[in-house]
Amino acid sequence: MRSATAVLLLAIASLASIAALPGTAGAAARRVPHGFFGTDGDGPLFTDPSVFEGQLDPMVSAGVESLRLTFDWRKIQPYASFDDVPPDQTSNYQSGDGGVPTDFSFTDGVVADAAQHGMTVLPVLLYVPTWAARYTGKHEIASPPKDPGAYARFASSMVHRYGTSGSFWSEHPEIPRMPIRMYQIWNEPHFDVFWWGGHWARRYVKLLRRAYAAVHAADSSARVVLSGLANKSWHFLARIYARGGRGHFDYVAVHPFTAHVKGVATILRRVRRVMRRHHDRRLQLLVTELSWTSARGKTSARFGIEETERGQARKLRQAYRMLAKLRRRLRLHAVYWYTWMTLDRSPSYPFDYAGVTRREDDSVVRKPAYRAMRKTALTLEGCASKTNGTALVCDP
Repeated sequence: MRSATAVLLLAIASLASIAALPGTAGAAARRVPHGFFGTDGDGPLFTDPSVFEGQLDPMVSAGVESLRLTFDWRKIQPYASFDDVPPDQTSNYQSGDGGVPTDFSFTDGVVADAAQHGMTVLPVLLYVPTWAARYTGKHEIASPPKDPGAYARFASSMVHRYGTSGSFWSEHPEIPRMPIRMYQIWNEPHFDVFWWGGHWARRYVKLLRRAYAAVHAADSSARVVLSGLANKSWHFLARIYARGGRGHFDYVAVHPFTAHVKGVATILRRVRRVMRRHHDRRLQLLVTELSWTSARGKTSARFGIEETERGQARKLRQAYRMLAKLRRRLRLHAVYWYTWMTLDRSPSYPFDYAGVTRREDDSVVRKPAYRAMRKTALTLEGCASKTNGTALVCDP
């Protein structure tokens, strides 16, 4: 799709197509690698397929080049065998690795839509179906798998479907080929809401080892991303190393939530010190969640990252500019804003105000943070408006 001498034309009026044009003048030099600007997608973005599809053009227009979202194991492989699948649902499933019935309908749609908009996908392989859960009942939603091998086979199924030789691409030659190259193994396992039952570091490393081997066996060019680590992320990373995690991930992922923009850099430096101490200085970092919310004065809870809408936009802009300057020193590969869309209604959960857009009934409102993201991203990506105002010319 792209060459070293090509430039990228993003047509605002019809952003579903992306064309490479040779030698177009007017674009500034790109200061960040392709994919540096990402966003997380969850919540109201996926309550209605038309909402998600309608937001891909605004994402591209805002400079978003990568989308991180959950590939929910519960929904993709809800049954352990075809004997368990209700007869009227059999046609919804294909055979995944190990013969597990697998429903690719949601993931196929997301991957296709993203590829058609020139966006890469970073899937978070998360949650556990009842048949594979260590715990059931009220803790099932946060249960780790009882058998890491079952999770590894799920990961392998995703790679065989969407990796460089994935069946999805051979079945859909009409879709621009943008294979998934990175797979994130779980999310924040040091929190009970994602990993119930204690002993998280020991059990997570067992899971990580099996998943790493499975992903690389399915696609030698694929890369494994460590679960995103929040709060004292450097401390949790040290625990993963202590349990033998080194050598079983290709990227370290961090969620540096903090009140102050400079605190983001402080957290990432602490993480890098732990990596150097364990001889992983060459590995790159991903910030797979970064956010300040627009929840100031709107919720009872306080996480320390609540701002007004204008404050949220200001800190988004400052953080991305800072991280773009520090990316080589920190070996920072990409930064994903958490999140694209929220409802901005909760009286008790500040992250419900984290979106750069908010959904209001049947409409979507672009908050000041959206405009801040667009201006910042397009500047750093080397994009400039053409004189007719109908297109963006970006340095590749």
